[in-house]
Amino acid sequence: MAKPTQIQAPDLRALMTTAREAYLDDRNLECVEKSMEAFVELLRRQPDFLAGGPFAGNNRRVFPQLGVRLIGADTPTPAVEYDRRAFSNPEAITWFEYVSDCIVAAKL
Repeated sequence: MAKPTQIQAPDLRALMTTAREAYLDDRNLECVEKSMEAFVELLRRQPDFLAGGPFAGNNRRVFPQLGVRLIGADTPTPAVEYDRRAFSNPEAITWFEYVSDCIVAAKL
């Protein structure tokens, strides 16, 4: 699992640091929201990340299906849609880890 200190972009590092603090304090929705905010920004900066980036073809890095849907991943305006507004701590940690790994893999 990538750590926030490995994230080069200050704005993304700040979002993921806040997400980590949120899951440690059992503020799971906040963790997911901050993680998704960072992930959408990653996709804005690298629109082909999911299709051709470092995780392409790697089924271990498929977008988790845990209450959040990705809309328009390959468009200039990617977004997420929440299926629910409550997340367990393990779900929040899964999102945090997924997004952290993606950002570090994208070299941001």
